[in-house]
Amino acid sequence: MGLNTAAIILNDCVHEIRTTPDLGERLYSAIASGGQLDRYGIHLPGIKILDPGHSSSAQLVAVGGNTIRRIGFGDCGAGDVDLLRAVAADLGYRLARK
Repeated sequence: MGLNTAAIILNDCVHEIRTTPDLGERLYSAIASGGQLDRYGIHLPGIKILDPGHSSSAQLVAVGGNTIRRIGFGDCGAGDVDLLRAVAADLGYRLARK
């Protein structure tokens, strides 16, 4: 049991990632800050992270437009459709087959 941090790597910025000597320390600080990079003045070149979520929950995230965002949480043991159904219900929707 612990926490998981979802992240994306911006492929257009891998050259910055490659040449950042203290990237491991910055990534550690970003995760330790709970994803509050701006609040603590942490710059992660080419990487965006979410605040941590508990490892016993599945996180449904959306990635696109150089961003990452959490849509919701669900049961780790649930299948894909059940996870989508649970997150939809949490958002006030009903998932139904066509």
